[in-house]
Amino acid sequence: MLVLGLVFGIICNMCGGPLQAYTVASTQYILGLFIRVVKMIIVPLVMAGLISGLGNLAQHKGVGRLVGTLAVWIVCASLISLLIGIVTSEFFHPGRLLSSQIGLSHEKMDIPTISLAEQVAHIIPSSIIDAMARNEIMQVTAFSLLFGLGLVSRYKNTTTVILQACNEFFNIMLRVTEIIMKSIPLVVFASTAMVAARSGYQLVISYFYIIMEFYVAIMLLVLAWFCAGFFCMGRDVFRLSRNVVQALILAFSTGSSEAAYSELIENLEEFGIDREVSGFLLPLCYSFNMDGAMMFQSFSVVLIADAYGIHLGFLTLCYILGFLFISSKGMAIVPRGAIIILGNVLPTFGLPPEGILLLLGVDHFFDMARTAASIYGMSVLVGILGRPVQPHNTFPEEA
Repeated sequence: MLVLGLVFGIICNMCGGPLQAYTVASTQYILGLFIRVVKMIIVPLVMAGLISGLGNLAQHKGVGRLVGTLAVWIVCASLISLLIGIVTSEFFHPGRLLSSQIGLSHEKMDIPTISLAEQVAHIIPSSIIDAMARNEIMQVTAFSLLFGLGLVSRYKNTTTVILQACNEFFNIMLRVTEIIMKSIPLVVFASTAMVAARSGYQLVISYFYIIMEFYVAIMLLVLAWFCAGFFCMGRDVFRLSRNVVQALILAFSTGSSEAAYSELIENLEEFGIDREVSGFLLPLCYSFNMDGAMMFQSFSVVLIADAYGIHLGFLTLCYILGFLFISSKGMAIVPRGAIIILGNVLPTFGLPPEGILLLLGVDHFFDMARTAASIYGMSVLVGILGRPVQPHNTFPEEA
């Protein structure tokens, strides 16, 4: 559909006249419908995902030391991933390649100046119903975290009806998202056809450079995890990297972290990680530690801002980094969760949610790289935590 959209759009651009105008108008309508649908599902997804994730994490109190170490790693890895995405995007400024293709390059747009005190106050909703109605994703996230923490502290290790309901509701919302994502081929066709109809063959060149710049960021991220593995495991990180090659190839070729799950467990077992340990750590990593997706989000925010001619100051970039760190948790198993979260985060920083349409056409190429990077990050983490921990110490037998 990407190729068809490009070819169709370029032909319309060459023909010009009513055909070009009609193509742009009709594809904009289709893309507008898609944006509305994405906005419709984001609030229940975020609420159910965060509450369910926090509640389920609390069930593993018996492995407190392992979970504690994992939590420290997740925080550090998330911040490093987001920082690499922002720094590389600020260095390359890939959005400038698209600025002439969205009709806003000559309009100077700036985010309204908001003080730090106002930004902090805006995080707390005066009414959660009002926040949900206005799709204030930041306020919904704050409420969900507080509710999840309250649920954990109230019921400790016991499974409650509320948690079971949240789990089931989250599973239903995942199914709804899967149904909606079946329209992605049509959306990809429409988005590429729209931009190609406006810009012609120059679009292909621009996207090629953007993809290459993103892959440079991915390589920096993988290098960071390799260095962390070398610092903690020494030369064993070379053997680990060789062992997980098959899982990385599978993740890259399919763009699906779930498809690589069983292969990754087998590869880690060959390295020396017990299945019981990897079976415990990997699901938590899948929910809270998809480094590639987080780096993609921070990279894309700056890209979209550049494309629309919007300047992001240092304080705003720090604010974006912190908010993406929270909002990305629990969204890894959502189909195209990175792009869905991104589309609903953009308005928080004065950016148009339609900016994700600039990326949808080539998101498959982004998805392949960010999925493989996330799988490698998980492999290094499990390799570090799993090898020194013996199963009988990690998972005490019940009396």
